[in-house]
Amino acid sequence: GDRLERGDSIHVQTDLLDVVISTQGGEIRQVNLREHYRTLESEEPYRLMDDQLDQLFIAQAGLVPREGEGPGPGSTFRPAGDRAEFNLAEGEDTVEVPLVWENEAGVTVTRRYVFHRDSYEVDVIHEVDNASEQDWDAYQYVQLRSTNFSDATSWFIYTYSGGVVHGEEESYTKIAFDEMGESDFRQDLTNGYAAIIRHYFIGAWLPPRGQTYRYYTRDRDNNQYVIGASSPRQQIPSGATGEFENTLFVGPKEQERLAAADRVAYVGASSDVS
Repeated sequence: GDRLERGDSIHVQTDLLDVVISTQGGEIRQVNLREHYRTLESEEPYRLMDDQLDQLFIAQAGLVPREGEGPGPGSTFRPAGDRAEFNLAEGEDTVEVPLVWENEAGVTVTRRYVFHRDSYEVDVIHEVDNASEQDWDAYQYVQLRSTNFSDATSWFIYTYSGGVVHGEEESYTKIAFDEMGESDFRQDLTNGYAAIIRHYFIGAWLPPRGQTYRYYTRDRDNNQYVIGASSPRQQIPSGATGEFENTLFVGPKEQERLAAADRVAYVGASSDVS
């Protein structure tokens, strides 16, 4: 089938994850879970994320400055050092994938994906080096983009598939794809997350603790939906550097792992079985 335009592919492998990152948007376009099989009969890994248009599920991020342009889904990144293959080496606990974007004014953004051994969490760090003449004032957004796969029948039939937001102000709120199509969700939430649940698996953005993010959904037409969260603004003076952080969880809804991600007794709780 057709896939989203990808640019060049960067391949990352850890003990648990097999990931493709695209230089187009610097996005995570494919995630295979190495310890979970696609079907009971197959030893092919379960593909949780993919950029095939008919079954789209990808992780996107960007920075939106008050003036001028910032890196986002339409931007081209280059892998630092032009490497296309990254593997978690024997004896190492992390592998880091740096991607670079720059604008003509002199702002350089390095997006670092940090993968960890025995973990479904990926740290996503935007380092901003403002060598431009002006202060750079921007916020970060992180989002999941997906087709509506909630009506796909399978042996998972009794589990919920769709969006979830959570925060101190509003706990574990399901937002089905149909609801995203009817109206945009917007709410400020503290210590929260934005997730898409796909049967027994989940993709979730976990913003830093202690911060209030604005959570949102959007209907992108073509049966595509977005759920995400945007950070408080940060001002990075001319000649200075700044950093935005976030964490992506992509994996099975295992309570222990999600609790260890310092989030939730909620995700994947029995309330998910409808």
